Amino acid sequence: MRISHRRGFILYIVITVLLGLAIMAFALNTFKTGAVTQLSRNVDQNRLALLAQSANAEVIAMLKSHVNLNPSSQIFTRFRSVFPTETNPNPTLPFTVDIIPVFEPQTTVQLAKVGYNLKIRSSAVLTVYRRSIYKSMSAYNGYIDIVSKAWREGAGEITMEAHERRDVRLVDLRHTLDKYALFVKNYSNDYNSTSPTPDPNPPDEYDNTIRRMIIEGVNGMGSHDVSRVFIGTDNYPDCADPRKDIFFDLFYPEHKDLKGFTEIFGGNQLASFPFAPETPTSYPVFNRLFYRSKNEFTNLGGVSVNMFIKNKQVMNEYERVINLAADACKVQAGVATEPYMVAGALKDKCGRSIAKLNNPNAYSQMMCQDFYDNADGDDYSACEEFKKLLVTCQQNWIYRWGYTDAASLWKIDLPGRAPRTITLPERYAGLSNISMGSGNYGPYMAEYREQKDGKPYNPERARVGAMQSFYGPDNDIPVLIEGKAYLRFFKLAYLDEFTATVPFVQPAPVNIRVITNTFLRKDKRDDAGSYLLEPLGVNLAPNLFGDSLMKSRAIDTLSANVLWGDKIKCYDGDGQEIEFDPLANPTSVIEKPAQPSGSNVAATRFGRAVDFKNASWNYISAQDFLDERAPGDGKLLYLDGFMYIMAGDLDLSKVTHFQGKGLIYIARGNCKLGSIERLNAKPTSDSLRIYLRQGDFIISSPDDEVFIEASLAALYDDPQGSDDPLQQGSIILNNRKLVKIYGNLLVDSLDLEVSGGSALADGGVLHIIHDPGIYNAAATLDSTELDPYHISIGPVKTSFAYRAGGEES
Repeated sequence: MRISHRRGFILYIVITVLLGLAIMAFALNTFKTGAVTQLSRNVDQNRLALLAQSANAEVIAMLKSHVNLNPSSQIFTRFRSVFPTETNPNPTLPFTVDIIPVFEPQTTVQLAKVGYNLKIRSSAVLTVYRRSIYKSMSAYNGYIDIVSKAWREGAGEITMEAHERRDVRLVDLRHTLDKYALFVKNYSNDYNSTSPTPDPNPPDEYDNTIRRMIIEGVNGMGSHDVSRVFIGTDNYPDCADPRKDIFFDLFYPEHKDLKGFTEIFGGNQLASFPFAPETPTSYPVFNRLFYRSKNEFTNLGGVSVNMFIKNKQVMNEYERVINLAADACKVQAGVATEPYMVAGALKDKCGRSIAKLNNPNAYSQMMCQDFYDNADGDDYSACEEFKKLLVTCQQNWIYRWGYTDAASLWKIDLPGRAPRTITLPERYAGLSNISMGSGNYGPYMAEYREQKDGKPYNPERARVGAMQSFYGPDNDIPVLIEGKAYLRFFKLAYLDEFTATVPFVQPAPVNIRVITNTFLRKDKRDDAGSYLLEPLGVNLAPNLFGDSLMKSRAIDTLSANVLWGDKIKCYDGDGQEIEFDPLANPTSVIEKPAQPSGSNVAATRFGRAVDFKNASWNYISAQDFLDERAPGDGKLLYLDGFMYIMAGDLDLSKVTHFQGKGLIYIARGNCKLGSIERLNAKPTSDSLRIYLRQGDFIISSPDDEVFIEASLAALYDDPQGSDDPLQQGSIILNNRKLVKIYGNLLVDSLDLEVSGGSALADGGVLHIIHDPGIYNAAATLDSTELDPYHISIGPVKTSFAYRAGGEES
């Protein structure tokens, strides 16, 4: 019985052990299966995470390749939907844009299918949350969220989602100053060229200047696309002249074929003043008149013959006649004659002659008696015989005048603007004959160099030459000139000589020589009391301008735009199409830069305000910028939107090409430049804009000829309008023969001919060609539509996350 119980217990123990082993085996098997499954899941998750991240990278690569370079893509278009439109001029922030609603990244999918049947879907959403604080620059801050989900087909319970965010900067690079080929705020004395020609013996001795600056506006674009040029007068020289304007000197060889020239003068042929038949053939001929005319003195009005009582030619002839009468008395009395005398001495001579002859009925004594009784020193106005001479002058004088240019009167290629001929015949001596002026400059120069109230009257008026070329090298491209800019040419005038018999008590012939109508400043009218400053009753001008003074003078009241002579189709400050007719109001200048209706901002306040928070890239120093944007040998510059440099001189002299589109904005520092141009052939949306807030452009190249393909702006912002040259943005040309800018130039000050080697070389030229891609960054050129916008996507993730699980089918 006991043995039987033991056997039962042992069997129970064995069964229990076997059962435990079975349970253990089953548990071990189950554990092994779970571990394998979990491991499999971990491998899948890692693989899916890697593929999701790869998909994000592919999306980023696609965005970057399309956002600025592929106008036909939806990505390109959707990014640009951010910017204001006519229907949505001010979108409410923040807002989102579905850049990529659903996308299957093909490259990643192909990688995923190597041994596995995986699925991947990606999307990208742009959120815009901030706009520029300045209305002049349309720019936005945003970020883009890229989400990619990856899962294995048939195992949808296993998904991985990768999310990353990157900063985005969106900027419209256009600016109102893009419409200007040249914009200069400050006064410059270099708008009239005084450069000698490279040929010391030119065929035409008057065609002896070359232009120091050529402006070539946009051409062949839309019907109303025309470049503007602004000529400022800030920091005008301190002078007594109430007119503080800029004067552009007409130059016949260049301007005679322009329509405006013909409109002003009624033709474009040169002429000379006529001479009497008995004039010697050796008498110099001045054949540089664009227009000439004559009028009888009695028809002029406004002046009377009594204004000539102190005229030397009239007085000299009367004194000659009286000396003859006094000598005749002595001869009749049988005594010796006396030397030639004038004024008071002549009066005494007449008294002695009368006493010797003592014959009141003698004509000679009557002449002497009238002079003795009525002459008062050199004032002969009370003499009856002198009055007869004045009446004869009034009846016989012919007033002649004509218009010419500065280059015909002055040696404009020499310092000091010396007259072409030191001593001129009286007909031509009204402006530049040094024998009739002071300081060896001639009357015109002397008058404006003269001091008044402790100041020079106006040295700008004495700077004569030949105006720079504003209508391109062939004078066939219109530009609209703004600022207080006036065209200038010169008038020569005189009263022609005549010989006539005067009805003295004994009629006698007289010869009144040419009376030069010299230049005299109009502010001297009250003091001088001269006929030269008395307004005439007739307008002597052939057309467009007014000329009602007898004096030789500068004609400087016509707007510089008159020279073009034709209507100019353009856009106003509101962007509306208009037609500007310079001949409709020829004396009216466009004093201020183009701006929207209701705005009246002086040129001093013009510039480019930027919000540095909109910058795609911010650099502490210029060297940091170069290290990143011009790597390697430094010859290629990579642009990416709005790039802000806080301080430092930027040396781009080694950079030869640029790629991309961007604005380099230097808050404080200069910029050195050599030749630099686009890497991609035009037309292309690639463009370079450089803006210096406090600095100068410095041409730094070993070559005499430099080509710069960029928009260059150096406009001091703090302070604005300073009279300190060190606080005025400029371009230092450093003695180069040719500086050609294919873009535009916007500066505070511009010096072309200053000494010290900082301006152009002798015979050098600054040639500005207004780049159509700068003028209108949204234009269509040669069937290529340009893009004014640039979108920058940040190079780093600002956030990154994975999410696992979920169902995907």
